[in-house]
Amino acid sequence: MDAPPEIFFIFACFSCVRDAVAVDKRYAGDAIEYLIEHGILDDTRRISRGNGKVEIPVRGDVTSLPFPHSIKEQEHVLYRGQDVPFNMIKGRAEKLLGQEGIEVLPRKWEKVGDILILKFPENMGKKEEVAKIYAEVLGCRAVLEDTGGITGVKREPVVNHIYGDKNTET
Repeated sequence: MDAPPEIFFIFACFSCVRDAVAVDKRYAGDAIEYLIEHGILDDTRRISRGNGKVEIPVRGDVTSLPFPHSIKEQEHVLYRGQDVPFNMIKGRAEKLLGQEGIEVLPRKWEKVGDILILKFPENMGKKEEVAKIYAEVLGCRAVLEDTGGITGVKREPVVNHIYGDKNTET
């Protein structure tokens, strides 16, 4: 008896090689170019950036490269074509704001536990409805608008409540 397709899919994902070349940001451009030229870059996965490092997904055995690097297993793999949260937000917000409105959506956010902090452009309309979309997609119980950065000795954010639970602490 054959295994159901979903079991095969789960097995296939766990058995995938998820190696990546980690390089300092300053070497990333040259590293990507080299990996593409030599057919080593795995273009089914996205490149990730953080902490001054760039993780470039690779396929096959990578032993020596002409730039400083380390080989690591990617912890958070994001495959190309996979819906990232912002694409989901854009899709839902387009119905509300139209094509012009989604061009000004915040592309970055700060998430503190289940509280979301967004910085809206001044001309952004329907903030409450847009905040609700962000909250639902990102799994947050409240959305605050960053209106003035961080101030004071205790470094408290200057925010306005936009959506959800009003009993928040950041």
